[in-house]
Amino acid sequence: MIAPSPKPPRPTVPNLPRPGKPRPVPFPPPRPQRLPKRGRMTIAIGMLCDEGLIIAADTQLAMTDNTTRQGIKVSQAIADTGMYIAAIAADDGNAATTLIGDVRTDLQNEDPKSFAALELIVRDSMSEWSSRFSGGNPWAQIVLGAFINQPEKEDVRTGGGIRLYLCEPPNTMLAIDREDSSGGYIGIGAAATIPDVVFRMLFGANSSPKEALHHVAYLMHRAKTGAATLCGGQTDAVLLKNDFSFPQWVRRSDMEIAEKYGGVVDFTLRMAACNLLAQTDEAAAHIYESMRPYFVTQSKIFREHKFLTETGEEVA
Repeated sequence: MIAPSPKPPRPTVPNLPRPGKPRPVPFPPPRPQRLPKRGRMTIAIGMLCDEGLIIAADTQLAMTDNTTRQGIKVSQAIADTGMYIAAIAADDGNAATTLIGDVRTDLQNEDPKSFAALELIVRDSMSEWSSRFSGGNPWAQIVLGAFINQPEKEDVRTGGGIRLYLCEPPNTMLAIDREDSSGGYIGIGAAATIPDVVFRMLFGANSSPKEALHHVAYLMHRAKTGAATLCGGQTDAVLLKNDFSFPQWVRRSDMEIAEKYGGVVDFTLRMAACNLLAQTDEAAAHIYESMRPYFVTQSKIFREHKFLTETGEEVA
């Protein structure tokens, strides 16, 4: 018997007024909060896409006493020549807040004109932060997305454009590219092993911003399902485009709807596996024919889902 097709909710997106020209905000609402001490930052994702990159993180903090709280793990910095988005995973919430604040302030004040200069600034910020701990700094990692409004050059580090980094104090800074083994993706935090495996199994770097947001939503769904004690809450996702425009913060409600559709993807993958592994032609044909209308219907729901930014713009 074929399991009945699940019926995910249709996306209900409120009609927001279309401003003539979005007015950017210097920092995203709500404002970053001071995180509880020893808050274990749990899952953050960086992903390159066709027009830029996406940084996302959940809002749940897993405490050392096994309780959970909510906190904001994504922040932005705006300089005269660059736009920066960062998400942090760390064992100590207060120390993490200090570190990411230092990095943001230094990028804004020093306003690097190349990626080589940016890397020196971030390394110096992390090294100075690490030196404050006599017994060794708490574990921390940062996913950093950077756009520098300067011409791109053959030697990427000497020019501008857009780049994705994995940073780890005191001085590790690794650029993430589509062409390397990462596929343009990085995950950090206690629950990162789950989306790491799923991304490499299902997705690639050549996707539109909207497709990439669906990928991020499914990865968050898998992480929150498979490691519920480590991550959860809502998802903050930010699109940083490869042009000198303000970062686009995606509405949490739209990410939440997309994550709920993760159950549809789970079921579809299960049925596809059953079809491939069926031991008779009749069984394989039956599953395939049963799944065709379901696949067409559910695929349309994903295509019709809209990701709106906090300024009311639709991500395409």
